[in-house]
Amino acid sequence: MSKNLDAICFSCVHFDAILGCPAFPDDIPEEILLGENDHSQIIKGQVGKFIFEPIKEQTNELPIER
Repeated sequence: MSKNLDAICFSCVHFDAILGCPAFPDDIPEEILLGENDHSQIIKGQVGKFIFEPIKEQTNELPIER
């Protein structure tokens, strides 16, 4: 049976495509990669106090003044 990669890490402000995750510089735990843990809290064994924070969408829309 194959496992699906959730990709929550790719939607996090802390994740870098080259450097990876600062909370898990060696390996991101499988439970996070598979979406079994949303990393909304600090996990034992991680580095620092990083938790998942979603990347805010950028828009090209101008604010509407009223």
